[in-house]
Amino acid sequence: MARDAYWNRGRVDGYVDVERKQHRGRNIIVGDAKSADVLCVTHYDCLKKGALDNASGVAVLLQAVARIRNNLDRILIAFCGTEEICCERGHYGGRGYSALRTEHPDVFERVQKIVVVDSVGNVEPCVLKGSEDPTCYSALPISSFGEVRHKVHLVFGDMKGLMSVYHSDDDDGRNLSELHLEQCVDVVCSQL
Repeated sequence: MARDAYWNRGRVDGYVDVERKQHRGRNIIVGDAKSADVLCVTHYDCLKKGALDNASGVAVLLQAVARIRNNLDRILIAFCGTEEICCERGHYGGRGYSALRTEHPDVFERVQKIVVVDSVGNVEPCVLKGSEDPTCYSALPISSFGEVRHKVHLVFGDMKGLMSVYHSDDDDGRNLSELHLEQCVDVVCSQL
């Protein structure tokens, strides 16, 4: 098959038969959607074990909520479900983020900053501004990303490390560091 792909200029014909299953994801929101000027989001769903993708982001945001609990009147934190591939769309989903956008459209327009936490804890955290790099769209895949990209700040770890365990049983937490997770909490809190 690989030889045939080579002779066909890398093209392989085939199909994947996927059994569709119903799933109802839910977004968990902490804070006041009406008065927030900062939105901080992460996704909580995963395929396989999902320590780096993205239990680490959830853990970091839970710790950040504990630290900033007295300032939640100006910060909205959303743990979004159903981030993975969606059969109805036929491509990378972001359905939980899109549902948040649909349910609270004014939040995305009103907030001054959108902090996205994704796949952290395997190295010191990095912060990337959405206006500087298209990578931020993959962490916040909403159809109106172009309208809010200048507000997006992505807090993330080593993406090469993520891809080595992405959606596999190897994403079991062995690659996470308590020190790097704590550093990430510090970075997230500084962004808020």
